[in-house]
Amino acid sequence: MSRQHGNRAATRSEIVDRTGGSGRYDALYEAGAGALLWPATPGRMVRLAAELAPPGTALDIGCGDGKNLLYLEQHGWTVDGMDVSRTALELTHARLRDAAHEHRGGLTCADVTSWKPEATYDLVVCYGLIHCLDDGEVALLSRRIQQTLRPGGLLAFAAFNDDLPVPPGHATGPLVLRSRRSLLSLYPGWHRHAVIHGFISEDHLPLVGPHRHSLTWMLLEKP
Repeated sequence: MSRQHGNRAATRSEIVDRTGGSGRYDALYEAGAGALLWPATPGRMVRLAAELAPPGTALDIGCGDGKNLLYLEQHGWTVDGMDVSRTALELTHARLRDAAHEHRGGLTCADVTSWKPEATYDLVVCYGLIHCLDDGEVALLSRRIQQTLRPGGLLAFAAFNDDLPVPPGHATGPLVLRSRRSLLSLYPGWHRHAVIHGFISEDHLPLVGPHRHSLTWMLLEKP
């Protein structure tokens, strides 16, 4: 896989705001619930991508509080982060600062439903996002990912599937669960470095209580 650096979405010291933000997720992060809802360890497909490919440019769509972004940057990547929640991006800044890491990429506050690619990347991270979107939004996002990812580039992907229902009172709001087959069909013809279907156990105390989710993790390579 070749490595060429594209134009970055923002300077390393600023957040480019292209939306009014998301009240739902801003409220969760501001209440400190983000740490309860999302694990602190980098995603398994993100770690695998860093093992398989030499460092290049990456885009983390729905980067949240920056755990995957920081991990990749610490492994030599230049990573642009995008999230609908400005509060999440401020937490990403804090994570980078606490790690004494100078961010090489940029941060953009934007809604994926109106996002248009402005650069191309060697790696796209799409973790925990697809199940927050309806079918039309997923189709649009998949096309945009195909546009922004270079040939031979990698997609690190994770989403809830429909093997288990969403527990009542789950704080992130309405979610759209899709079958394993449906998730695999989003990127036909792409090479599958890894596909894992499995379960995670969480509690999100005091918000939800002990429960499980069923997920699909994939690391795909664009032809």
